[in-house]
Order: sequence, then C-alpha cells, then structure tokens
Amino acid sequence: MEIATLGQVHYFAALLIGIAVALSLIYVGAQIREYTRMLRFNAGDNVIQKLREIYTLMAQDGALADIYRNGTHDIDNISVGDKFRYILIVHNFFRVYEDAYYQKKEGRLHPRHWHGITEQFLFLKDLPGFQAFWRDRKFLFSDEFCNYYDKEVVPTQAHTRFDYQ
Repeated sequence: MEIATLGQVHYFAALLIGIAVALSLIYVGAQIREYTRMLRFNAGDNVIQKLREIYTLMAQDGALADIYRNGTHDIDNISVGDKFRYILIVHNFFRVYEDAYYQKKEGRLHPRHWHGITEQFLFLKDLPGFQAFWRDRKFLFSDEFCNYYDKEVVPTQAHTRFDYQ
C-alpha cells in the first residue's frame, strides 16, 4: 500500500476546501436570492396595506367617504373643511404611489404589485378632484416622480371607467 506524500495530502485538502467554499457560496447566493424575494414581497405588501388603510378608513366613516366622493367629482363645491380633508386623502394616495414608484425603480417591488397600483391610478387620474390636486400640488413631490406621472400616467388610458354618482 502506497502512503500519500505530504504534497498529495496538501492538494487533496485544498481540493476539499475549494469544494466547501464553492458550496458555501452557492448556499449564500440562495439565501440572498430568498431574502431579496422576501423584501420585494414585503415592499408590495406594505404599499398595498397603506392603500387598504385609506380605503378602510373611508369605508368605516360614511362622512369621510362622502367627502372623498364629492371632492373627487367637484372639489370646488365642497366646504373649506371638507376640501382640506379631501386634499389629505388624495395626498396620501399620491404619497403611496410615489413610494411604490421608487420601490419599483430600486427593484424592491414585484411587478404584479406595481401593475395593480398603476392600474388604480389610471382608474383615478381622470377624475376632476385628482386632476385638481395634481395640478395644484404636484410641487410637493419629487421632480422625478412628477416627470414619470406627467409623461407616463396622465396620457395613458384607463382600462375601465366608473362613476361614483
């Protein structure tokens, strides 16, 4: 029986270490991929949750829902107090959309969440109250988001229409 030389033992040990390092890197890569997937899911879930909170608040408060409905269709014919509330509601919608825009841009928002949120804004953007809000208050949002909204959302036709009245 032949005894391995020190050089052969060293070579074999280096080979085993190389295999172990490669397996470790594969494992770390899989963990990073899973973590990234989880972050994307959570980012989308957080955005959807914020929208859900706005809608839930209006669903639970009929007077607030009336303010939203009336402001959406004719913001100039609601009281000053109701106009203030309406602006706060719509401002929250736009903040959520701006947040989603940047999360999507950074790769943290899954395309299916982005699609749903964008469709919602395509649905709302042509309503008079939303148009008035954007015209009068878009300066409150980043230039990049404003450019995106004006160039990509505003000219895009919504896939469906509805009437609150």
